[in-house]
Amino acid sequence: MLLAMLFGALDAANRDAPPDLSETLAAIDLAARHYSAQALRFTSDEKIVLKRGPRTETHRFHHIYVVDDGGKHTELRAPVNKRQNPDAVGTTSPYSWIFLFESARKAYIDYEWIGIERRLDRDAVGIAFRPRGEVLERVNDWYGVAWFDRETHLPLVIEAWTPVEYGRKLEFDRRLTEAAKDPQRSRSEHVVTAVRAEFREERHGLRLPTRVTMREKRFVVWGKNGTSGYREETLASVKQLYTKYRFYDVEADEPSFDR
Repeated sequence: MLLAMLFGALDAANRDAPPDLSETLAAIDLAARHYSAQALRFTSDEKIVLKRGPRTETHRFHHIYVVDDGGKHTELRAPVNKRQNPDAVGTTSPYSWIFLFESARKAYIDYEWIGIERRLDRDAVGIAFRPRGEVLERVNDWYGVAWFDRETHLPLVIEAWTPVEYGRKLEFDRRLTEAAKDPQRSRSEHVVTAVRAEFREERHGLRLPTRVTMREKRFVVWGKNGTSGYREETLASVKQLYTKYRFYDVEADEPSFDR
């Protein structure tokens, strides 16, 4: 009985202990290779909702990934309505987020262990990422935090900022802390745009993006004599919603992500 209790306590401690960052990154790199192999094997329907103030636009596309001339994964959109222009819609490429964790990116990106939390009803490991050295487009041009399923190392949630927006976020955070020190009531405004991607669809050994939201928000910070706070307002948003994933020519044997 005592041994059972002891081993039970050890198992609980091991579950709560942070995994090794290098081993976790190696497992995510393996998952990224699987994503790369499957990228040309599915399509989906994409609904994009643009909103600024009272104005709302909705665009619908058939969505597919391809490899461009430079060997990069990119996306193509075929409008459901021929009158819609896919080039007129500014969006992110949600399927490509995991490629920030390829082993080839380690020379360009710094990674930092965040912790273990619940995301999308799963135990998730959090890893912060930021550019290392010169910022290169489509290589290391994001700051953010990625949450991966602790068991499968597949992506769950990613929150990110471009370098410019991350600088604005830091200024907002700094001002929120310092505002409490002001002897007279102070006020400042900060506009920050952030991206959040969720991966809820599980198919063929992948977690696929289902919702991506880019929000431009205005934060009004106030502070005086030891207290501070803020109110926020969404100025504009872009929502990308993915449904009806269709796979073709899928290999029967799927790789294991166990290390």
